[in-house]
Amino acid sequence: MTEPAVVVPPYAHIHNGEVSILLRTSSRKPEFVHWGAYLGEQLPDPAQIEGAVPQSSFNAPVPQHLVPEAAAGWLATPGLRIGREGNELHASFAIRDIVVDEHATAVLRQHDDRNEIDLATEIHIEDTGLARLRHTLTNTSTRHLAVHHLFATLPLPDRAKEILDSTGRWCREVQPQRRTIGFGKWSRPTHHGRTGHDAPLVFAAGTEGFGFRNGEIWNIHLAWSGNSEHYIEKLPSGAFVIGAGEVLEQGDVVLEEGGSYTSPWLFASYSRMGLDANAAQFHRWDRSNRTAVTPRPVTLNSWEAIYFDHDLDALIDLAAAGSRMGVERFVLDDGWYKGRRNDRAGLGDWSVDPIVWAGGLAPLIDRVHDLGMQFGLWVEPEMISPDSDAARAHPEWISRLGEDLPLPWRHQQLLDLTNEKAWRYVYDQLHRLLADHRIDYLKWDYNRDSNEIGRGGIPRSHAQVLAAYRLIDAIREAHPTVEIENCSSGGGRVDLGLGSRTDRVWISDTNDPVERHPIQRWASQLLPPERIGSHVGGPRSHTTGRVTDLSFRISASWMQHMGIEWDIRGMSADEEAVLSGAIRLHKASRSLLHSGVLIRDDGPDANHLFHGIVSAEKDRAIYQYVALQLATSDGPTPLRLAGLRDEWWYRVRMLLDDVQQRAEQAPPSWMVEGIIASGRFLTTVGLHMPLLNPQSAITFEAVHVGEGP
Repeated sequence: MTEPAVVVPPYAHIHNGEVSILLRTSSRKPEFVHWGAYLGEQLPDPAQIEGAVPQSSFNAPVPQHLVPEAAAGWLATPGLRIGREGNELHASFAIRDIVVDEHATAVLRQHDDRNEIDLATEIHIEDTGLARLRHTLTNTSTRHLAVHHLFATLPLPDRAKEILDSTGRWCREVQPQRRTIGFGKWSRPTHHGRTGHDAPLVFAAGTEGFGFRNGEIWNIHLAWSGNSEHYIEKLPSGAFVIGAGEVLEQGDVVLEEGGSYTSPWLFASYSRMGLDANAAQFHRWDRSNRTAVTPRPVTLNSWEAIYFDHDLDALIDLAAAGSRMGVERFVLDDGWYKGRRNDRAGLGDWSVDPIVWAGGLAPLIDRVHDLGMQFGLWVEPEMISPDSDAARAHPEWISRLGEDLPLPWRHQQLLDLTNEKAWRYVYDQLHRLLADHRIDYLKWDYNRDSNEIGRGGIPRSHAQVLAAYRLIDAIREAHPTVEIENCSSGGGRVDLGLGSRTDRVWISDTNDPVERHPIQRWASQLLPPERIGSHVGGPRSHTTGRVTDLSFRISASWMQHMGIEWDIRGMSADEEAVLSGAIRLHKASRSLLHSGVLIRDDGPDANHLFHGIVSAEKDRAIYQYVALQLATSDGPTPLRLAGLRDEWWYRVRMLLDDVQQRAEQAPPSWMVEGIIASGRFLTTVGLHMPLLNPQSAITFEAVHVGEGP
């Protein structure tokens, strides 16, 4: 019996009224036509939009399909690479059906009869304009199917001239780099077994000279916490694509009959108004999908105050000092569990050390709660120390490809969560810990790269990430009121795969404000400020050795999810007054800081940063001006205060100042006398900034005072 012919519409048009993704489907093979500005409802005849067929080429146009196919003449990187019995297969899909739900969501199903595979693609555009895309590949054959990669891609136009992405290392994450797009492939693979400190948290193409407030930009992010690749590829053959996907090792994903592989979500943001508009889309999505919606509590973390030197009386004194200053959450960091006197032992033995904590954790937890604070605890559930009871009893739980252990990193190994017994063990340990103690918060760490993830000679990198997700999901389901912070040697695992499961991101292990300010500036391309944990450290940085003033250290933390990581028991009365005052002001301002629209702009040079948060109603804004080094100019031009309403009038006044004597005879007059000006003046002309000394900052606000002077 002959199957009925498949009838498909000429186009699949997914949009939200501002952004469109358009696929031509009339040939039964979905072809990208457009990703960018909204196209409206009226579209031309699909037969009339084909491009030219060049000489010395295939005898028909070669479009970019939803999954680009070598079998269809695609000469750039194919979207799918698969094989059977050691042989490479070239997929050739045809549409089975398309379901578009109220324009903003579509599911396209395709089948490849020759290779016996199905492909389902989900595309969704949020109200904000942020798009999400992923594929699910299913093996319909009785023969096994090896998946080498399945990338999600989108088209770019020739007016995209430049690439902006980020790289980094431990304590210097999210460092921007920029280059001109030429012919060839710019690829950013990561092979860390986690996202990686050098992962491209920012990955964007844009028109020439695009910036924070200007230019047309196509920005993507892969929501995956393991090996990955982001790339832009442009060839003389006509291919121009931006895409990303999981990097799979040989044997990582092998599908039996009926088995499926789903690619990570690719998030895609299009903007005609610069990088800040892209960031706003990610921030609005994050805020609408967040579990924790209460005001972000000011946090005191014990690590740089006491390290492994745990003592109940000292910790109670530290908590009491924090409470006096307005701290709302106290976190006991590494060193509380059995055998953990340094970083060489104990991981995997998640029971309270009976020697150091003879009375258990309850006395500290109870005292913290009595002081009116939440209690948080550090854990690293995905790791195991060879020197631990768990490893001695179950050496087979250490993830490895061969017989030998992988190279140690911080004297620890990866726990094989794909082993169901190991997964169940660590889940039970965490569940018991949370059930037996009044714990409000977990700082969930992950302190190593892993490039030999497997068991029995078979790679398991993909399965390990999924098992970690399942572990976090299970803990959250069993303990829904417990918040979780995502830490991975600082910013080693920052992505929306893990981010959608956690409440706070420890973006870097450095509390040095000279490093922190630029890191946070670019991390906020993806994450809103309330997601970014940022602590006021001690005078001399633990990670860089640099000495900075308290006011500057406060400036780096104050606009984010504020915290302290410093032995504040020995602070002077003046220091305590300054820090307590900044915490009070932060609490009074965080309803704006943690809900408003991010504003960034360039200062007079690369060492002067300007940023702010503007309320949705535009009735209040808070701005910060930061000097990392001296300005080159004695008289830089005014900085514009973006985001205000032209017709409203605003009073501008100082909130936080530095305490250093500046390289100026007198500051700008508005800093002394205040100023009332129209939004049009402030956004068009702006205000002069002070001539700050290196490593100093000012914070000020603009408040709506009426419709006229």
